[in-house]
Amino acid sequence: MRCIPTTLTLSLSLGSLACGLNAARAAEPVFVSTFTHADPGDTDVTAKVQALVEERLLADGHIVLDAEVVAGVVGAEAIADCPAKPDCPLSILPKIPARIAVVARMDRLGEALVGHMELYEASYPEAFKALDVPIAGDNEHLFAAEVSRIIQTLVASVGPGPEGDRAAAASLISGEPAPAPVSSSTPAAVPKPAGAQAAQPPGITPEPGVPTTVPRGTSSAPKRGDGTTPHTAPIEEIIEGTGVARRHLVGSEQHFLRSGLDPRDYLYRAMPHAGRLVLELRGGLGVGDIDRIANLRVETRDGVQTNGWYREGPSVAQNQRYSGFLGYAPATMLDLGALFGLQYGQRFLTTGIYAVDQNGEIQDSAIEQPADIQALNLYLQPRVRAYLVPVGPAKPFLLTGAELRMFGPYQVQQPDTLSYPVPGGAIVPGWVGGGGMMIDPGPIVGFFAEGTYTRHFGRRATHLEYQQVGQWPWPEGAFAETARSTVAINGGIQFRL
Repeated sequence: MRCIPTTLTLSLSLGSLACGLNAARAAEPVFVSTFTHADPGDTDVTAKVQALVEERLLADGHIVLDAEVVAGVVGAEAIADCPAKPDCPLSILPKIPARIAVVARMDRLGEALVGHMELYEASYPEAFKALDVPIAGDNEHLFAAEVSRIIQTLVASVGPGPEGDRAAAASLISGEPAPAPVSSSTPAAVPKPAGAQAAQPPGITPEPGVPTTVPRGTSSAPKRGDGTTPHTAPIEEIIEGTGVARRHLVGSEQHFLRSGLDPRDYLYRAMPHAGRLVLELRGGLGVGDIDRIANLRVETRDGVQTNGWYREGPSVAQNQRYSGFLGYAPATMLDLGALFGLQYGQRFLTTGIYAVDQNGEIQDSAIEQPADIQALNLYLQPRVRAYLVPVGPAKPFLLTGAELRMFGPYQVQQPDTLSYPVPGGAIVPGWVGGGGMMIDPGPIVGFFAEGTYTRHFGRRATHLEYQQVGQWPWPEGAFAETARSTVAINGGIQFRL
């Protein structure tokens, strides 16, 4: 098996992964406890995940000691519901010919299914690694791939186990009395079981006098390519039984065939986005027409209101924004969907009263100082994004789409005997374009930064014709011009399910 470098565990260097290449090739006995679940409705998916984990470990060349085999040594009670017992599996490992154990349970976070995995090694006083992996439809193989990768990292860190453990584990599986676990580098003498030669797990070269076998109740999923030669078989045949769906390769078929990699390893090497639901959480800064300004005026004659007028429009500022994106990636180089966001801004409001005599001359005027009111603009962006480099950990992209910016009516406290005209809410249409960079540490998660430019259209967006109601004979100061646009810088995290 090839050691595939990945950035999913950022604390591991590429050098340490490379050092694990030879260690990963050696067969390691691994105790896989029975996976558990909290929701009875998750029984089938839990069994499927465990089967995929065991198949992947066999394909990697390891020897799997399942619960049935280990129960014959320590008793079924000792390993029952292992994830819930504080001393399991560390109390089990000294009694069996294995130093590595995998414990997992399926949890529910709302409607989402999450696999919690813990990996143990006998010399560590607690779990060597624990993590949660979201499990969506047809993504169960990613959980198995994570277990495989972490075991490679563990073996690279502590080195291969004693040869005698391999022999003892094989003997235990074949039904022979299990010898005492080997804790040193001296191999234990293990008699060859009587009868026919036992089946061999893929990747293990039999040694004289050392039987190897496939654990009871499991099946092997051999590697479908190591990257040394391109694939020549049809894609459907290559991915069969691997847990990788055909839709995950749409748009990158030729790249996959040229890679010659096992489909599961290809997902971790190329990290294509195809065939996945895309969810993003985003935050950033907006600069441009994000504030609003309004002047409200009334005219009175002998204390009676005779006219009313307002002017309202955008104002330039900068403020924070937050948004979420939901979409789908129909192909490796493309995704599309809708972004819904909140743009923080301010509203500046002035009110004024002109008292006019019977000759039409102003007797008195009162202009209130601007009131600074915090407000929110909502924006909706149907958009499409194209990746210029669709495979690999770094994916530059371009995007384009439409924007609908929405804001509500002004809230004005009216005097007892007067009524200011009130600017209403509006929807300001626009066009958005931009680009950015996506960094994928794994097949189902990415981090990104992007910049966008939005051009606003319509009377409520213009700096030439501010919204004005009524005929007003009295002079009013002009509003400052704007560029009728907004520039935004955003960053966030992307999940692909």
